[in-house]
Amino acid sequence: MSEEMTETERAKFEELKSKSHLLLDNLKTKGFLQKPNAETLTRFLKILEMNDEHSKIYNLLNDLYTNEQVEEFLKCSAQFGLNEKNLPELHVFILIANFNRQTEAFKLAFLIMLKKDKSLKDKITLGPLSDRLREKSPDYAAAIVDELEVELRNAFAHQTYWFDNGKVVYCEDSSLSNPQEIELGHLMMKAKAQNILFQSFLHAIAEKARAGFFANL
Repeated sequence: MSEEMTETERAKFEELKSKSHLLLDNLKTKGFLQKPNAETLTRFLKILEMNDEHSKIYNLLNDLYTNEQVEEFLKCSAQFGLNEKNLPELHVFILIANFNRQTEAFKLAFLIMLKKDKSLKDKITLGPLSDRLREKSPDYAAAIVDELEVELRNAFAHQTYWFDNGKVVYCEDSSLSNPQEIELGHLMMKAKAQNILFQSFLHAIAEKARAGFFANL
């Protein structure tokens, strides 16, 4: 992913990847990790490879939307019904799909690695998982989980969002109460930050797996 980053984004990526390594080392030292079987680990690494490729596609489309080439793109795509009015909605659709995909890969990684107990089930959601990580690694988990946009994730995962006057309005749950608004440009910035967070963490896991990190659990 790093080839599509600015210098600032690359620095953030490396910072978060380093913090991810520290979190994983701490969880291992405390005995909270379990050894995935070889087949599961192989399959998960394939998921990470696919995740990386999908992230590159997302970045390409994101860059297309935010640079001067968008006018040329619209000239070519107009014959297929894509125009200035619905392009922003297409972009948000792709943004949300990537957001949800990255979140689920992040959660899956921990469900594969962490030992299960009464507070950690296979179907745990992102918010409770974040709480469990803080409990298990109070010195290192916050650097990662405090970056998570849990409310946005919940809204996107449960379809509790809509468009209103060029903004995305979202609620955390099906009650559709306490709606929050976010400008598209701000949403793009948040989505980019989440992409960097998830990719840095998943890259750290891949590096550790290939270095034999899980072999002696």
